[in-house]
Amino acid sequence: MQMRSRVPTRPGFALIAVFWIVMVVGLFAAIVAARTGFDIERSGAAVSMGRARAAADGAAEEAAFQVIGRISTGPAVVSLADLVDFVIQVDDIPVRVSIVDEDSKVDLNGAQPELLAILLQTVGVPVGDSRTLADHITDFRDEDDLKRAHGAEAAEYREANSVAGPKNAPFDTLEELGQVLGMTPKIVAAIVPFLTVHSGRSQFDPDTGPPEYKILVDSIGAAGLGAVFAPSRRRIFSVTATAELPNGTVFPRRGVFRITGDPRQPVYWLNWGVPDRELSSTTPSAASRSLTSARGPSPALFK
Repeated sequence: MQMRSRVPTRPGFALIAVFWIVMVVGLFAAIVAARTGFDIERSGAAVSMGRARAAADGAAEEAAFQVIGRISTGPAVVSLADLVDFVIQVDDIPVRVSIVDEDSKVDLNGAQPELLAILLQTVGVPVGDSRTLADHITDFRDEDDLKRAHGAEAAEYREANSVAGPKNAPFDTLEELGQVLGMTPKIVAAIVPFLTVHSGRSQFDPDTGPPEYKILVDSIGAAGLGAVFAPSRRRIFSVTATAELPNGTVFPRRGVFRITGDPRQPVYWLNWGVPDRELSSTTPSAASRSLTSARGPSPALFK
């Protein structure tokens, strides 16, 4: 008789093995599902942002051509007051648009130091400090190394342990004001709405510029500054277009354009980007709350 050896068995072993296999497969499926869900969600967010971006870009272009149409077909002096805040509908996306006449603003590169000092005073900088900052701005933008009476050149920046020195070249952006010795974020935010770097003029237009400019007129007259007022040429404008989707996706676009007068290319974009959140959150109306020409300076702003 042939004897067969009997292999001992472990009760439930097969069931346990199956259980672990099911767990591994389930875990793998959960990972795949989670990853797929994340990818779908990310893809949806990208689509939403793309739609908002396209709507904002389209509205900005449309707004530029609305300005051209208004100026070319309107009277010699045309009001653009209704373009300060309006809505352009792009498909089903509302885009809030604002047009500002950059040619009417004080140019950071062209303004006299005396005008800059008065503007600084009106946003709350004490008189002595405003003169110092105006000279600092002038030394920052001029090409020489000659220090003005209250100015700052490379030596003063080194003494202040500043990582940067004067640019010795014109400002390319308003954000560069933050690099000027003595400028604080509060002062920059307060003064930026009244400034531009695109007109290249030493004059500004208090009639077509921000309404708060009119507060400057008396101060400028008292200071004896001449030839700082001139009508806007109505050739350089900034546009801010903010698209918001129903799901909450928001995309802001800011550009600065020049009207060329050439029908083949009626608009030339000088700047095209996304607005700086900190600076763009301050409007001339908001900044005017700090205007103190009639009430005296606010030293707290300079701290």
